[in-house]
Amino acid sequence: MIDTKNPLLNYGMKNNEQSKSNKKQYEEKLKEYRIGAIDNIRLSFDKATEYLGKLSHDIDDISNYKMFILCLNNGLEIFI
Repeated sequence: MIDTKNPLLNYGMKNNEQSKSNKKQYEEKLKEYRIGAIDNIRLSFDKATEYLGKLSHDIDDISNYKMFILCLNNGLEIFI
């Protein structure tokens, strides 16, 4: 069954019930979530700093360490 309230879930479905308005809603919603490279880098480094702060309180928390590395990697990867 198609969820008519969430066009993001329906966009990739091959179903005759999907309307063109859902595709248009999806494309408009996608534009809202797009951010530029500089904003993406800033967000990545801000999150990396946040996880680094959490690590200073609990150095043994492997999930914070992993998230720090992932955020840092994401920010650096955009430069390349």
